[in-house]
Amino acid sequence: DLVRDAREADKVALLLKVWRERLSYRLVRSAEESKIALSDQTNVTAALPFIS
Repeated sequence: DLVRDAREADKVALLLKVWRERLSYRLVRSAEESKIALSDQTNVTAALPFIS
């Protein structure tokens, strides 16, 4: 099992959830919004409640 064998199983489990639930668009969109915000700020925190 990929998650069981992973060094950081919790992170792999979240990535697997993104893939299974087809959340990649939402994740990419959040990343893009963060990149835009970084144009005006030096630090940005993105909330990703749909993953956890």
